[in-house]
Amino acid sequence: MLTAVPEYAGTNESLDAIVLGLGVGPGDTVLAVAGSGDQAFAMLAAGARVTAVDSRSAQIKYVLHRVNCLRKGDVPGFLGQSLGTSTGTISGPYFQAHGRIELVRQNLANLKVLPNIDIADAARGEVFTKIYTSNIYDYTERYSMRRSLEILAASLAPGGLLYTAIEAMASRQLGEDYMASMGLQFDAPSTAIAQQHEELMWNPVVYRKMPSPAVSP
Repeated sequence: MLTAVPEYAGTNESLDAIVLGLGVGPGDTVLAVAGSGDQAFAMLAAGARVTAVDSRSAQIKYVLHRVNCLRKGDVPGFLGQSLGTSTGTISGPYFQAHGRIELVRQNLANLKVLPNIDIADAARGEVFTKIYTSNIYDYTERYSMRRSLEILAASLAPGGLLYTAIEAMASRQLGEDYMASMGLQFDAPSTAIAQQHEELMWNPVVYRKMPSPAVSP
């Protein structure tokens, strides 16, 4: 039984921005930073197979607690109400609309939760159609950030999408040339969709994995 509220009990990002900006749907395999689990659960509701990872054990325990709550039919527990909190003004109504809680419950078999691992380490040797990094690169040193992004880019299928969320007023933005050097191209239509639905402090940007250059015979 979970007795303590984790640092992140609910997202303050728009789940519509993430799901629609990435175009998540059936057939997608998604690698996602777990956090509170909101983003991964929203992707499950959209029909994707999701691998959720986090280096913080408290967050993983909370995600697994929410999974167990849904399996038992404990919707208030899934929404964080049993801890005297809520998953927030964004995620609570989001999951309660359009039958999403039941969709998440039905698709729990499509969720893999990996504890105590960095998202780049989880990506090694795997292939995903979509990757969601939240705002982890607000807190990553430049050299480590590049190594991480190179690994994530290598794990994206051709045409796959990577979603980053950076504080709108942050001094460091991921530049187009910087990302292009790793085979990731700024995707204007997907970014526009994400930014249209993000109303808070975030500046989401979506990048697309460019196809490998053709090899001459």
